[in-house]
Amino acid sequence: RTMSVIGIDLGNENVYIAQAKRGGIDLVLNENTNRKNPSLVSFQGKERFAGESAATLAKSNFKNTVKWLKRLIGRQYDAPEIQADLVNLHFKTFKQEDGRVGIEVKYNDEPFQMSCEQALAVMLTKVKTIVEDANPAGFKASDMVISVPGYFTDVERRAMLDAVEISGMNCLCLMNEHTATALSYGIYKNNRGEFDAKEPQHYMFLDLGQSCYTACVVTFVQGKLQVKSVRFDRQLGGRDFDKKIAEHYAAIHKEKTGDDVMSNPKAYIKMMAGAEKSKKDISPKGVTNSTCNVECIMNDKD
Repeated sequence: RTMSVIGIDLGNENVYIAQAKRGGIDLVLNENTNRKNPSLVSFQGKERFAGESAATLAKSNFKNTVKWLKRLIGRQYDAPEIQADLVNLHFKTFKQEDGRVGIEVKYNDEPFQMSCEQALAVMLTKVKTIVEDANPAGFKASDMVISVPGYFTDVERRAMLDAVEISGMNCLCLMNEHTATALSYGIYKNNRGEFDAKEPQHYMFLDLGQSCYTACVVTFVQGKLQVKSVRFDRQLGGRDFDKKIAEHYAAIHKEKTGDDVMSNPKAYIKMMAGAEKSKKDISPKGVTNSTCNVECIMNDKD
């Protein structure tokens, strides 16, 4: 029998979905049989899109495509961290009455304002649809566990719960990401009897995400884990590597053509995508260089 509990690894850039089934935990594939779901919400006309369908609109409809919700939800608009993030976003934001970040898009060709919780609820509704489509007819996704950064404040955690409630689902637990990582590693090692019954074994887990870096020290004994220490750099992530590479390529392009691609939203999006591809190209050991090709990046120049 299929269990109804699903686990959501909510990243700043991508969302992964797992489901507890008989015999273990399965990653749930989306409509395009991919495990990775872009954490994007896009509005066009009277329609709304989320996940991969929103990713196809990200370049052409950038003013109405919302991203980085994990970093914005529950945060004060005037916070220096948030102001630094908003510089790199191409959709409209505003300060709500409670001081939090609000989002403005065009819906049905008219300005439409919403909270970050409402926007995230659209993504979570998409997650719910993906799970239900991946199961036998009549299956209803209801209970879920969702991962959040360990540095999330009570306000941010409550905002996350509000988004879950708006999506029509029930959150059994908000689990710290570093704890989830340690549990995922330890549960199988524990089943194989690799931990001592009394003597603690120490492990360090390093997690470099799209926007945050986490270091966590955990002890394991048979049947138990304990988080001993955890530290965060909330401003260091994969996006920073992408931007450095993009700035390098942009400087070369500007020298050749005079065009500043980093100042043009569409060109910026294309350049960041090319930079990310270059980063992945040079990730394997022994690979020391990469070529970046972006067609028609700006003013019909490649």
